[in-house]
Amino acid sequence: MRNISHVLILGIFMVLTGCASYYGIIKESKPSGDLNSYDIIHVGWLDLGEDRWKEYGYEDKDKNTWVTMINHMNRKALPDYLKEAIPDKKISVADSKNAALPKEGLVVKFTDVKYVQRTSTAAKVMFGSFAGSDTLDLTVHYIDGKTQKELYTVEASIYSKSAFDAAGWGFDGRISHQI
Repeated sequence: MRNISHVLILGIFMVLTGCASYYGIIKESKPSGDLNSYDIIHVGWLDLGEDRWKEYGYEDKDKNTWVTMINHMNRKALPDYLKEAIPDKKISVADSKNAALPKEGLVVKFTDVKYVQRTSTAAKVMFGSFAGSDTLDLTVHYIDGKTQKELYTVEASIYSKSAFDAAGWGFDGRISHQI
């Protein structure tokens, strides 16, 4: 029943973390439907915040590097991974964070999205500011498109452990490698 939900959660984490990854379920609801029975899966926008460009070391939002990365991740990297991971399903994605949810299939919606860089204090002490772990904290909602009934909700945290060869990269290099 939760196969699709775990593939989607794992997919998000793998797209964002080319390094070794794992996730923790913080809280989840009891599934109220069979998520595997849907042939169409629509994945909503994973909003990392266009306004957070400064937090990730970009000089200017208008240079579009940060916004381009968010768009690429949502429109290309994540759907490509999901199409490969669950090839028997038709995957569609939102073309923007303001896109309306479709009225068919299984709709996957992300809320409370927060990307936290380099959370491992021990790694920072040992290897400097470029070391450590990143987490993506979010809530994933699985909704029946036709009835708009929420079938399952999971609050998760995805952990990315820096690999040796990626430890010295800045955010640009790490997210590019991850995608």
